[in-house]
Amino acid sequence: MSQDTLRRFIFEQKDIKGAWVSLDSSIEDLYRQQDESPAILKQHLNESLAASVLLSTMLKFEGMLSLQARGDGDINVLLAETHKGANDAISVRGIVRTHEGRELSPKKINLSDLLGQAHLVVSIQPDGAQPYQGMVALEHASLADNLSAYFVQSEQLDTYFHIASDDGRVVAFMLQRLPDSQGIDEAEANERWSHCVQLCQTMSNDELLSIDDQTMLYRLFHEEEIRLFDVETVRFECGCSKERMEKALISVGQKDVMEMFTEKPSIDMRCELCGSEYNFDIGAVSELFNLTQSEQIN
Repeated sequence: MSQDTLRRFIFEQKDIKGAWVSLDSSIEDLYRQQDESPAILKQHLNESLAASVLLSTMLKFEGMLSLQARGDGDINVLLAETHKGANDAISVRGIVRTHEGRELSPKKINLSDLLGQAHLVVSIQPDGAQPYQGMVALEHASLADNLSAYFVQSEQLDTYFHIASDDGRVVAFMLQRLPDSQGIDEAEANERWSHCVQLCQTMSNDELLSIDDQTMLYRLFHEEEIRLFDVETVRFECGCSKERMEKALISVGQKDVMEMFTEKPSIDMRCELCGSEYNFDIGAVSELFNLTQSEQIN
């Protein structure tokens, strides 16, 4: 199995940057921890995970970027998160769920059909700083087209996405136009951008899935001077922990939490993103709330 990687690059003579990501092992690790989902749901989650890694190239700091879609269709929630930690370590996690009791129609394949009336939300949470959130209506059939629309409407940045997935592997590619810094007139800058996008549109899904990043860039832009950054590795990792579950219990409140013990001898919590289970008996919860023995519910 190949190592999951992210490669960033920039055009030396044009105000354009880009990134390429390939995921398979992290996807396998994710599904090893979660309940089985239909193939079409996995496909859209896989593509969302790859897209979130591409979007994380905007982060110049440690923190989390999440890509989320909620709608009134068959899919209840689609969430993909990428975290950049110390030394630029990149990890992904995500989840896709349908409304309880609702069966998927085999005729619904596109993301827009499965989500119905929905919005695409991009949230950035820097560690120790204020979060940022952008939103756009999900109006296009593919995630790639919806992301392009998001950047035009919310960020005023021309951005091109190409995402391809097949049998547990996903490869995604992004180009983004930067604010003019080379003194080029607007007409020429528009022409440069349009030419690059036209070249990208000549690449099929099969080609994107079958060739490596350097080969792809050479095929598309062999006449351009492109600077490649070092390859970055990506892995699956969930951010859940016992401490986070304890905070969740505290947020519920002492009275309501202690009343749970009238129905069963322990509180069992499960992370939906990775399947990890956390169990708290009455002693552990009493300690959490600093309760004396006389204050506990027996």
